This record gives sequence, C-alpha cells and structure tokens, in this order.
Amino acid sequence: MISFIIPYASKGDNLYNWGDTDYSFITFTTILAIKNINKIFSSRDIEIILVDNTNTFPKIKIPNLKIVKGLQYKKQFTEKEISEYNITEVTNHTMWASIAYNIGIEHSVGEYVILQHNDIFYHQDLLSELIDILKTNEYVSVD
Repeated sequence: MISFIIPYASKGDNLYNWGDTDYSFITFTTILAIKNINKIFSSRDIEIILVDNTNTFPKIKIPNLKIVKGLQYKKQFTEKEISEYNITEVTNHTMWASIAYNIGIEHSVGEYVILQHNDIFYHQDLLSELIDILKTNEYVSVD
C-alpha cells in the first residue's frame, strides 16, 4: 500500500495573516490533488490521509480519503503534544506542515509514504520510477 499524506489548512485562529489568500481556492486545489491521486493511482492499493490542521475541510466523501485532525486549530496544547511535537511557535507554517506530516505518518499503513503539498499533481508514469528508485534508496525527495 502507498500512503499519501497531505497537510491542509485554511483560515483559522492560529494562522497569521496570509494577506489576500483565497481560502476557497486552497480547498478547491486540495480536492483536485486528491482526485488526481485517485485517477493516476487507481490500479494501486492507496490511502490518502488529509491532516486537517484547521478543522475546516468540507465533510465530503472521496474514495481512499481519510481525514484526521491536526493540531493547528487548537487554542491550547496538552503536555504530550508539546513534548511530542515540540510546539514552540504557533505562527510558523513550516512547523504546522511538519507536525501534520508526522500525524499523517502515525495514521498511515502504507509500505511507502508520500508526503505532499495540496497543489501537487502526478503524471501517469511517475510512481513506477519512484518505487524503482526507493528499492535502492531509503528515501527520495522530489520537488
């Protein structure tokens, strides 16, 4: 199985100002990215884990999609969360994405884990090439 992990955040209380960001566009591109994964990898055993950091992703059903709660929407954090995820700065987007990836990994069951942003779209032949590379490398970074 291949696990795709996508951090998701729209406007929320613990986000600092993103300027003129169109939050509906973030949701739209996230849904398109999920549909692209399902289309390109339909012949594979996959799971798509969306870590909803702001607890605002629409309650819709999409095949292979599992939505788990992130932590960014919270006003306070437990001692376990602070120590486990080293939460020190609530206005740092990189930190929230990293925590979301870790939460997604905790919920994943795949032999391969793909960490991706919500605006990544795949070409048909990419996965076979990546899996061949992973057979001889511990991890692959593609940007």
